[in-house]
Amino acid sequence: MPLDMKELASEVCEELRTEHPDRELEFEVGELPAARGDRTLTRQVLVNLVSNSVKFTAGEEKAVIYVGVRERQRQQRLLRERQRGGVRHEILDRLFGVFQRLHSADDFEAQV
Repeated sequence: MPLDMKELASEVCEELRTEHPDRELEFEVGELPAARGDRTLTRQVLVNLVSNSVKFTAGEEKAVIYVGVRERQRQQRLLRERQRGGVRHEILDRLFGVFQRLHSADDFEAQV
């Protein structure tokens, strides 16, 4: 189904703000392209991604968390988040290594 990613990300950020009333959380949701997918699963990905930023900024007096995209190559976008403080740069590669594709698309039957 079509997804309004900016609306979905804003919904997730507001939910996390409500879940952490004791924290000063500032969320910035940048422009996000429309997408197609399963709303429930995509929402869960956003919850996991943004809640990690909330968790990793626990020691910050005020957490500023950004959700947006970064252009990688022509017509290719990468969903990203960033926060002030939190995760040390030297461990970022290890943090997202679990999401690397282990198989190419050719390894699976085409779905019609």
